[in-house]
This record gives sequence, C-alpha cells and structure tokens, in this order.
Amino acid sequence: MKSGPIFSLVQSLLPCLLGSVFLFGCATVTLPQQEYTLARTALEYAESTDSERLAPLLFQQAQHFYHEGERMYEERNYDEARSLFVKARKLAEKAETTARIKKAKSGEVL
Repeated sequence: MKSGPIFSLVQSLLPCLLGSVFLFGCATVTLPQQEYTLARTALEYAESTDSERLAPLLFQQAQHFYHEGERMYEERNYDEARSLFVKARKLAEKAETTARIKKAKSGEVL
C-alpha cells in the first residue's frame, strides 16, 4: 500500500476536488432569460399590431408556446422552456408581420 507524501496529499484533496466538480457542475445551468424576454417582447409587438384579429391562429399559437414555456421554466425544465420561448417568438413575429401586411393591403393605418 502506498503511503508517501504525494499519495497523502492526493488522498486528502480528493474529497475537495470531487465536491468542487459537483458544485460547479450544477452551477452551469443557464436560464433562458434572453429567450423569455425576446418571446415576451415579440408577443407585445404582435399584440400592438392587432395580430389577435388579423392573424389569430399564429397569435394564439405564439401565446400557447409562451405559456407552456413559462410552465416549463417554473418546473425548472430550462432546455424545454428555452425551446418553447424560441417557438413563441418566431410565431409572434410571423403574426406581427402578417398583421402589418394585411393592414398595408387594406389601406389601414399601421
């Protein structure tokens, strides 16, 4: 059995090293704050262009994904929340664009 000074040092530091790896490994979870904010902002812009009336399906889908993203976020399922927020943002942007195009074609004021 080894009992030299290096072995003793490694043996005494091993629990600290393993604890650090565990602690920092858990701390690397990134919250989807940017995706959340972008999705919320996209929904607000879509709402401001009357997308609820002019692109109702896109707007409703965007809201659905956004609310599901919030639910996943609350359940700490951050990867799924991130994915849902991205889907919500894309759909809200499509709803806004569709509403703006419909308004422009009809001569309605943007």
